[in-house]
Amino acid sequence: MPASTKGVEQAPRPATTAFEPARLVVALRLTRHAGSKAVVAGRGPAPRAILVSLCCQAFTSRARRCVYSLAAFRFKLTIRTMVPMHITTPIIMSILFCAAALGQTNTGPKVPAEVAALQGVYTGAWASYGVDANGQVVRRASWTDTMKAGNATSEAGRAFVTTMDEMVFEGGRPPAMKIKGEEGYLLNRDGTLGEYYIKTFGQEYRMRKLDGNVWTYAASASPQELAQAGFSNVRSGQHVVVKVVNQEEGVETHRITRVTTVNWTDTAGKSRWLQFVSLEGVHRRQ
Repeated sequence: MPASTKGVEQAPRPATTAFEPARLVVALRLTRHAGSKAVVAGRGPAPRAILVSLCCQAFTSRARRCVYSLAAFRFKLTIRTMVPMHITTPIIMSILFCAAALGQTNTGPKVPAEVAALQGVYTGAWASYGVDANGQVVRRASWTDTMKAGNATSEAGRAFVTTMDEMVFEGGRPPAMKIKGEEGYLLNRDGTLGEYYIKTFGQEYRMRKLDGNVWTYAASASPQELAQAGFSNVRSGQHVVVKVVNQEEGVETHRITRVTTVNWTDTAGKSRWLQFVSLEGVHRRQ
């Protein structure tokens, strides 16, 4: 359920399968008969056991060496005959690897279905708020965005997608920007899903599920961030983010609101407090 926003959930791998390269030297005692047995010698990480089936049909050439490259498996096989041969039937060789060969894959942990389901494209519209010189709440910026979530991965006790969020601001200021992020789940020791998290701008936030479709998290608001919202002499700041996910007219829709509480000292030296909606927006899955 990705939802990226400026200062909140800004954001913008399928697991890969790799086969170790191997080189096998297969010495074959070829005969005229189908189903001939082969003597197999292996080198490298590949297993020493291969099942070789030979099918013999009409043929007119002499063969000493055949090199078969199985690119899909990244295996290179060199098949050498033990003796020169004159055979009058062509040889069609199918090499069937035993289960041990397939056991050398490095597929990594399986990606949970809940994480794979996060992949997709989301579009949204957002507005952020701050205060003016009198401490009154005003809109500070608005923008639209397109976020792409993909590359579902499970590794190092986490299952997640990477996100890229392209933001275009009203009036062209600030300039359009792209924000890279990550979100998904921490995994428990037994492989089940743990806490949901979001990573953006080098920060990680842990979300709590309040209900089947309601999520929330809290985060500190730094003085630098609040200065951009119009506050000065900030003593403290706190964000609370709420996300509600629903199907609106058949479209998966994420509605997000951030409430910020600020304590600052005004120009008269008076301590002031304010709680206000500092961000609101929506993401819809395309």
